[in-house]
Amino acid sequence: MAPATSPSALNSPVGDTSGKFVMSLIEQYRTISIEPPSEQMCQLTTTYVERNLEAIYKDLKMLRLETDAHFRALWEEMKNNATPTDASLYWKLSQYPVNCCLEIVYFMMNLMVKKPVTDSAKGLLALRELRKKGAPFKVVWGALRGQYFQNAIQAGNYYIDVANDTVNPNKDNVEILPLHQSGFKNIDTFHEFADIGEQYWKCRMVPNVFFPNLAPFLPIVTFFDNGVIRFDSFNNCMFPLNLESNLQLAQDFVFNNDRRKKDLEVRWAMLDEVLATQKIPPANHLLHFNTSRDDLKLVAAFDTCTKARPNVMEQKIKAVAYLEASV
Repeated sequence: MAPATSPSALNSPVGDTSGKFVMSLIEQYRTISIEPPSEQMCQLTTTYVERNLEAIYKDLKMLRLETDAHFRALWEEMKNNATPTDASLYWKLSQYPVNCCLEIVYFMMNLMVKKPVTDSAKGLLALRELRKKGAPFKVVWGALRGQYFQNAIQAGNYYIDVANDTVNPNKDNVEILPLHQSGFKNIDTFHEFADIGEQYWKCRMVPNVFFPNLAPFLPIVTFFDNGVIRFDSFNNCMFPLNLESNLQLAQDFVFNNDRRKKDLEVRWAMLDEVLATQKIPPANHLLHFNTSRDDLKLVAAFDTCTKARPNVMEQKIKAVAYLEASV
């Protein structure tokens, strides 16, 4: 199980027009969203998944052994370098397989699709035939049982977790279930994202009423017990999902949220302390900070963004991306 992220679609090449740029983000988020079952999908699943479950499980267990060997060898190689080239991966691999869901799922998916196999690999061959016939066979991201952010694999209307041991290493590392029994679903709102995020990351996620110009794009400010504060959520699902809604998901989270009543004063004081030595940027700057609650500024920010022309929206998104990379 893994944080809400996947290999970045948000740095994709810009299309020929501004509209294409935004649509490219939305389309790439859709590729990692769970597809609802159709009659054809169910028929293909019965033929290629349900009739080959034992073989699929066996083949995936073998691929997982290969995957584990790969990442453990990579960890040994990284340990021998005086300076890790990827500090985040270095930290993750030091605890392997814990926290390595994303890496395991994508590495395994690549093997499942591309690894040369013989006729004895009946499970892998069945999955490849499922894909060839047009049923979904892809990496997806969503919520698992209302408790975790999860990278998994959708195979027809089945849920396949090839990194089931990345929170609890004592669990079986491969789990295969019908999607409707798995408790795995798309995340549809920032409310749901924040509910899971607070449990999963042990943090407090409150509506972004502090930075009005950022609120339409990053509607959550997350506070951690260690003092870290960050904006959420610039990931490959929630950010494009919000764009697809014309920022209505962000607006709903910011203005219709019980979290704003619970401890915003405390969080405001924390931000005031952090920003006390900084000069407050001008009113049109992304990081313009409200020293007190100002719903008029928030409403104006949403109104401006929801009515923005495609080329202006592209500029705003790029500015947010640049800010995220900088802070």
